[in-house]
Order: sequence, then C-alpha cells, then structure tokens
Amino acid sequence: MTTYTSNKWADAQVTTRTPFRGSNTWGEWITDKIYVVFSYGHHHPLYVWDEPLGMWFGNKDKYSRSTTRHQSQLRPHTDRIEYLSTEDMQDLVKTGSVAEWTIYKAQK
Repeated sequence: MTTYTSNKWADAQVTTRTPFRGSNTWGEWITDKIYVVFSYGHHHPLYVWDEPLGMWFGNKDKYSRSTTRHQSQLRPHTDRIEYLSTEDMQDLVKTGSVAEWTIYKAQK
C-alpha cells in the first residue's frame, strides 16, 4: 500500500522505508533488498536503503533548486549515509543490491 504525503512530511516514510507518493517524488521497494527514493523520475534516485547491509546511500550530485529541496526534505533520519554520484546510484538501483553493484563495478 502506498501512502500519499507532502514532501515536507515524507522523511518519516523514507526513514521507515514505507512506500509513498509525494509531489514529484516517491519511495518504493525495487527488490526485497533495496528501497529507493526518487525525484522526478527513475533517472534520479535520491536515497537507497540496502536491507542486507542495513545502510543508506545518498545522491551527492546537485541539479536544481527543486531537486536539492527534495534531497533535504526526504533525507532519512540517520547519522550515516554514504554519498555516491548519480551514475553510481543509478547503477546501484539497476543491479538491485550493493553486493551486485560491487561486482558490476569491479567488472567495468
């Protein structure tokens, strides 16, 4: 079930990894291993939770005021986020887990 919420309050859904729809943003489980928060499309993942590692990854790249605002509004409540480039975030989502992404990166 997807929760509809304003971006201002969506950080609670992100932190608990609950599927949600906001204004040009959403969060969803892509596989049983990763939860992804997107801004404006699948091409721009903001945050990724890796379930096996129990760890958050965040997009370090800046694009526009609205995307920067989304990054701030949707930031999960945690002290530890590993920041990656947009390309690495896209590859992480595409491969479906940090383990698979690491193998993919090693083979590039």
